[in-house]
Amino acid sequence: LVVGPVRSVRDDPLSLMRRQVTWAKEQELFVHPRTVRLDEAASGFLRDLEGTPSSDLSSSDIAFHALRDYAPGDDRRHVHWRTTARTGKLMVRQFEETRRSHVVVALDNLAEHYASEEEFELAVSVAASISAQTFREEKELTPFTFDARQRTASFRPMMDDYTLVEQLKERISFHELGQKASDLAPNASAVMMVVGPHTTARELNAAANQLPIGVMAVAIRCVEDAEVQRSAIGSLDVVTLGSLDTLARALRAVGQ
Repeated sequence: LVVGPVRSVRDDPLSLMRRQVTWAKEQELFVHPRTVRLDEAASGFLRDLEGTPSSDLSSSDIAFHALRDYAPGDDRRHVHWRTTARTGKLMVRQFEETRRSHVVVALDNLAEHYASEEEFELAVSVAASISAQTFREEKELTPFTFDARQRTASFRPMMDDYTLVEQLKERISFHELGQKASDLAPNASAVMMVVGPHTTARELNAAANQLPIGVMAVAIRCVEDAEVQRSAIGSLDVVTLGSLDTLARALRAVGQ
């Protein structure tokens, strides 16, 4: 909303004289979408504070994997001396690489996927709520729509961007949402796709197939007045909700 400019006007009862003073220029006012606070168990699906193990092996990390024979160039600090003494040869610790918590929030803003403005506003509020909670927990965050990427340098600009999100009228292949998530955050640990009621299972599966292997993927379907329901499309968890107030319960259901 554009507010202003602010003016003060004084005149006499007969309107013979008038004095007008402009005190401020036009100001842009952002009315942020409604959001709800989420507990940590409902917002990131991360099992520990340091990151989630991956299948990649490393010579130094925090997640112990196994012992192996010493090779030239290995760090002597990782030699396991008790096993070395027992076997008579140098043995070193091998680790699994871990990934820091990185949550992607992908908002489907294609107009054809929503039956009403209310459902789209619900989807915006869901995406904003998850992004806000992830930001508060100081986890790495990548929020975006089909046509834009939200700012995350500070809280207010990110919420301003959610205020400006609009529905797109053109037809876009839905798998591009998953491809964009993969391109923007190849090392993401969780991808949350917030979609409308007319997003088909085939489209969701196509988007999920574009995501990196091993990422936890969840689709949140926003259907006005619907009860919380959970289902699955392949490895993709799908949860349906009809009210912003049920978001925390819906996400906890997926986490379980």
